[in-house]
Amino acid sequence: MPQNVISHPFKISHPFKSCLGLIAIVGLASLWALGIKPASAQLEAELNFQPPPLDTTGNREAGGGRNDTCADTMDATGMLALVPESNIGLTISPSPDLFAYIPPNNAEAAELRIFKETTGEEIFVGEFDLPQTAQTANYSNEAAIVKLPLATASVTLEPNESYIWAVLVVCDRTNRAADIVVDVSVQQVDDDYLSTLSTEVAEKFETIDTVPSEDNALTYGSAGLWQDLLSELSDLRVADPANYEAAWIALLTDQGMGAISTAPIYTSTLQPITR
Repeated sequence: MPQNVISHPFKISHPFKSCLGLIAIVGLASLWALGIKPASAQLEAELNFQPPPLDTTGNREAGGGRNDTCADTMDATGMLALVPESNIGLTISPSPDLFAYIPPNNAEAAELRIFKETTGEEIFVGEFDLPQTAQTANYSNEAAIVKLPLATASVTLEPNESYIWAVLVVCDRTNRAADIVVDVSVQQVDDDYLSTLSTEVAEKFETIDTVPSEDNALTYGSAGLWQDLLSELSDLRVADPANYEAAWIALLTDQGMGAISTAPIYTSTLQPITR
């Protein structure tokens, strides 16, 4: 994470630069006084995820209390899929990003599996890498929110089809019963879903690709599109944590995931497993 370099307040090398700095501070204060907030502050204040009235089977939590040579789940809530409490995340993308918190571990492998919920048909199985840490006494992989972009493996979802996605931390390849597992759902919506939204929100999708990321995040939140909101906000957090960390933490805390909200985000690459 880049560190901010703060110069000594009594070592200003040029009086003109000093004036510019004072003008900038006064100008920013004036904007706040007028109710005009910086984009990051406005996002944090206005972001409001509206979950759709859906619910599904699954378990976003693998459970805590396990502290052995495979994984440490004592530090937070155990392994956790980042979805709302309904266990399902909606998206407008045919290849959304999926997110799961994985605690410190010595896993032999980590897998993602995706099934059609209606038929049980497996449409994808693959492995992904975990963030390694410096050698410690117990674990070789550090805790992180792992981002799994389905586009990297050319995985596409069909609109209005509900899919179960499961993350498996493989503790022992010879004993798969020891896997640590979370399984939840994802569904791509279509234009019919967008037509159920308010006119104001629906119209914003006409310019979704041409407006700033902060505006997109607000639109996705108002539309109940969790996967797209999480993806947009995670990119903002990684690019500019000083400004967007607070909004990210607030969103996860609102959905009961505050315990893992400060974990680093690690983008992994999916490698399909052929059988």
